[in-house]
Amino acid sequence: MSRVALGGSGFSIGETQDEAAAIDTIRTAYDHGVRQFDSARAYATVDDPLHNETLFRRALAGRDDAVIGTKGGHFRVDRETWGVDGSPSALRRDCENSLTALGVDALPLYYLHKPDPDVPLAESVGALHELRTEGKIVDVGVCNVSAEQLAQALAVTPIAVVQNKFSPYQSGERGVLAAAESAGLRFYAYSPLGGKKDRGRLPSLMPDTVALAAELDVSFQRLVLAWLLAQSSALTVISGARRTVTAADSAAAGDVVLDEGSAARIGVEAAALELP
Repeated sequence: MSRVALGGSGFSIGETQDEAAAIDTIRTAYDHGVRQFDSARAYATVDDPLHNETLFRRALAGRDDAVIGTKGGHFRVDRETWGVDGSPSALRRDCENSLTALGVDALPLYYLHKPDPDVPLAESVGALHELRTEGKIVDVGVCNVSAEQLAQALAVTPIAVVQNKFSPYQSGERGVLAAAESAGLRFYAYSPLGGKKDRGRLPSLMPDTVALAAELDVSFQRLVLAWLLAQSSALTVISGARRTVTAADSAAAGDVVLDEGSAARIGVEAAALELP
């Protein structure tokens, strides 16, 4: 299975939505080997909290080996505001809505999107444990957690996937990655190029990596994703591609084989980056 996933936030959160282009992008990723797709209640338009999940459902209809992971406990309030509610009742409600939006009897992968500071983590994760016991969730995941919080979650229920931000900027997340590896979990890296804020400036901060990409005849984006994948066999990168050409290019990151010298060149520049 490809170690590149496609994330859906940008298909719904922006000021305008081009659903036809989004569906083409999702299907292009699938056609190039991507089987993991990432959604959430928080990835919503202002008017439709289920927009992202229903979009993935439509795009991947009939593609039964596609896995759409989604999340609860985090939601869009209005154009500029998001809220958090990790209470068991909210997570149950979010889960039920996701089941309806995706048209499935059980969610293959369901995450607590982020810890709620007003709800003990054990209660939030315990709610997901109950939903799995009821057959509504297959695998439980947690997002945006520290290594300590991951240990707390594992004390409540088995966890399949940890999803945290991880890019050349995020050296501080290596402790969570190591904890996930030690526990035999998958680690899904979102915003692997730095996210909306930082991905545009990354090439200017890594000129030798840009040069190396030209030497290898691959895009800078694909090379950085390949380098991230080389950091751990437990790692999957979540591409934020919004165009078919970018989706196809990102999907090929797993095919790039880096020799020791190339990996070291990228690593030197990554280590020098200032965290955002």
